[in-house]
Amino acid sequence: MAKKDTTAKTMAVKAKEIAEANGVSVVYANSKGEFFTVKNYALNSEKDKKNVQTFDFGNAVEDVEEIDKIEAGDE
Repeated sequence: MAKKDTTAKTMAVKAKEIAEANGVSVVYANSKGEFFTVKNYALNSEKDKKNVQTFDFGNAVEDVEEIDKIEAGDE
């Protein structure tokens, strides 16, 4: 089970790198480990659509220190 968790984390890290490199907030991956920035491409690469994973970085916090200042009232 630990290996699967490590693989999922590795895929998430790689997906984030791809998202940043391509200026997108969502990346899709198939069961073969291929990544896509277009959902239809990912879906077409699989027979079973349930095997497509979605990595959404649209709500990722970019500057945690700034958020902390705002929450503390130190704007």
